[in-house]
Amino acid sequence: MLARARLPRLAVLLALACLSSGCLVTSLQPIYDDSSLEVDETLVGAWQGREQGATVVVERGEWKSYQITYTLKSTSYALVGYLTGIGDALFLDLAPARGLEAGPLTIPAHGICRLQHDGDNVTIAVLDYDWFTSVIKGKKLATLDAALDSRQNLLLTSKTEALRAWLSRNLKTANVFREPITFTRSK
Repeated sequence: MLARARLPRLAVLLALACLSSGCLVTSLQPIYDDSSLEVDETLVGAWQGREQGATVVVERGEWKSYQITYTLKSTSYALVGYLTGIGDALFLDLAPARGLEAGPLTIPAHGICRLQHDGDNVTIAVLDYDWFTSVIKGKKLATLDAALDSRQNLLLTSKTEALRAWLSRNLKTANVFREPITFTRSK
């Protein structure tokens, strides 16, 4: 499972990809369940995005989580990440670090990132907003429930089991994921 040993690097890339996109595809439910969570200590460290100039710092969190800080210029975001395998692919599920404790009327959304790695480089690809919106508007997203909000952000509302099954079936579907972003280990 050498590929899974390098999954952490890809997770960092995913975090950057989720934060850098203008229109997001998020999920109301996580894409992991307790039995599918994975931990990879090699994910811990600092990562540098080549194209964006962003920095991602990954630390071990509670239980099987990662505390992720994404910084671009003078803005930082605190996220919680969970690593999970679906089929032969690895994914990182990202949520706001304080989403569960933020108080009433706050619902944490989950960002979904696919991870791949090659040496000290990690690539992360998020779900493609344009593909999803065109499929939803054409009423061709049969097995997933989704909604567009007033700002045109897309929210997948299906349960975890349905999300995992759909991702497993669509791992090789063209255009489901955006072009990957590459990160390199800096520390």
